[in-house]
Amino acid sequence: MTIYEFHTKYATEWVDQYGTKITFMPLSMGKKTGAMFTAPKDQPQLGGEYSMREEHGRLYLGWYSREYFFSPMADGFELLEGNTVAYSFTRPV
Repeated sequence: MTIYEFHTKYATEWVDQYGTKITFMPLSMGKKTGAMFTAPKDQPQLGGEYSMREEHGRLYLGWYSREYFFSPMADGFELLEGNTVAYSFTRPV
């Protein structure tokens, strides 16, 4: 997985396993950070920043001072901390 592939396939709107909607915008030009917006159920929308890096063909996504391994799936993607799934994202219905 490359950052380019993330931009073309995954930089869009998703829903995590808790029902929180999250939108990843493509990275800023020439930078390794991009904007993201989250909308937890029954809460106001929040803005934030995420970072990405590639290492040995693997993609890592970071936000809120944590970094996760990006693992694509057929219907979305997972963010892993070690071997543990921290977040699981699917397309909104």
